[in-house]
Amino acid sequence: PIAMVAVVVAQIVVAVLPGEPIELAAGYLFGFWGGTALCLAGSLAGTLAVTGLVRVLGMRVVRLFFTREQIEGVSWLRDSSRLEAAMLVVFLIPGTPKDVLTYAAALTDCPWWKIATITTVGRIPSVVSSALAAGFAANGDWALAAVTLAVTVVLAVAGGLAYAALQKKARSEG
Repeated sequence: PIAMVAVVVAQIVVAVLPGEPIELAAGYLFGFWGGTALCLAGSLAGTLAVTGLVRVLGMRVVRLFFTREQIEGVSWLRDSSRLEAAMLVVFLIPGTPKDVLTYAAALTDCPWWKIATITTVGRIPSVVSSALAAGFAANGDWALAAVTLAVTVVLAVAGGLAYAALQKKARSEG
């Protein structure tokens, strides 16, 4: 369990790593409840680590993982209320690119506890769907695992399209 939490923390800090395979592994290894709890604990710790690193080191740490274009792509989120709403929406949709938002949020004056709350609560659908599907697979219930994964893929595609539309709209307004 400690190693799983550490892997989740590393996935969030090293922002280019996808989280879904780790969530699936946690669900498979620890079951739905255990995998969900470990992933959410790791995501909270990872978010706090990112926020702390960015608040101390600033753009130096952000540039390790993101290009200038990626950072400028979320610059419209400098307004705190817009940032909080966009983060919650994006984090609630499984499969959307979340990590750049965690780093971007840490560059703002948004309180650390709000960032941690929004990102942790927002990750629940993705973590739950992945851990649930993997838990079904671990129990040999392949039909329910497939249905859960199919629903997650549909939500992820819809989320990706919504995120792209949001980015496009923000660029046209900015």
